[in-house]
Amino acid sequence: MIGTILAGAAGVLAAPAIGGLAWRKARQRRVAKALEIDTPNGIAEQRFVRVGGIDQWVQLRGEDRDNPLLLVLHGGPGWPNAVFTLPLRSWEQHFTVVQWDHRGAGKTLGASGKAGSGR
Repeated sequence: MIGTILAGAAGVLAAPAIGGLAWRKARQRRVAKALEIDTPNGIAEQRFVRVGGIDQWVQLRGEDRDNPLLLVLHGGPGWPNAVFTLPLRSWEQHFTVVQWDHRGAGKTLGASGKAGSGR
């Protein structure tokens, strides 16, 4: 009797978790598809670039490398812009969008730590 109750409780708890994981995977696929750049002259690169003595994270995205460059600077220390890649996707038709995690923010902070934040 107790085993049946415990098994039922485990099933009740597992169902939402499994459903949530399936939804997350489907959402990741939709976002990845929306972020694809498949134009012949497109660019979708991200990497660390050494600037001012530390490695800083830079992301470059656009459907045409010949489009004007749009440098997106975030609002301050600790505020990375990578979360805005999807909302900025439509801009990539008209610009090569460069997002830069400068000192003390995002992946730059993760790689260089507080010592590399310039504080």
